[in-house]
Amino acid sequence: EHWGAMFFGPGGAIQTRAGRILVPAAMRPDSFDFFLSIGGFTGRTSLMRAYVLYSDDGGVSWRRGALLRAQTDENQLVELADGAILMDARQGAGEHRWLAFSFDGGATWSDPVPGQSVTPISAAIERYSYEGEAEPSRILWTGPAGPGRRRLVVRLSYDEGQTFSVERLLYGGLAAYSDLTVLNDRSIGVFWERGVSQPYQFLTFTRFGIDFLEAGVVGSR
Repeated sequence: EHWGAMFFGPGGAIQTRAGRILVPAAMRPDSFDFFLSIGGFTGRTSLMRAYVLYSDDGGVSWRRGALLRAQTDENQLVELADGAILMDARQGAGEHRWLAFSFDGGATWSDPVPGQSVTPISAAIERYSYEGEAEPSRILWTGPAGPGRRRLVVRLSYDEGQTFSVERLLYGGLAAYSDLTVLNDRSIGVFWERGVSQPYQFLTFTRFGIDFLEAGVVGSR
């Protein structure tokens, strides 16, 4: 098995409720020099594959999980209510992202299934709350609604990422990569790229409350 290059992120690691740290990663089988020689990201001839690194001792030692069985790239992770790990991964080509599930903490992955329809890009997914007496299950997602790299939206799922029934527009112009976090006061932070002539001219941080997403949503708590 030949690995030419590997990288982590964009986006952060997660720690499961059981304590395992999982870091999203991707690899390519050819060398990075070859990657640059064919035009970098404009010459996508190598088969990139997503995977995770995981640690059960606070990062002292690490293991590598299996590669996804699809051409995948930058990815992010979220723990589901039943303890499974959902990977939301950038597709190598085509109209939809890839979703895969791990039932052993990232060591192995299910066959990927089609995810949201979006241009190939690094998007973000983040757990906001688990279902309980005071909170419904909420998972957040950000990425460009398109066409292409424009119209950055944030979406909200109440069914563990199966569907995203709520969508709010953050920016109507050119926008590219984004990342999500839930801050200590329970507000939501989005760090994202935007621009006027191209979508990479400015880095922007946007902060808002869950009420920005749930205003007018029937049954929200």
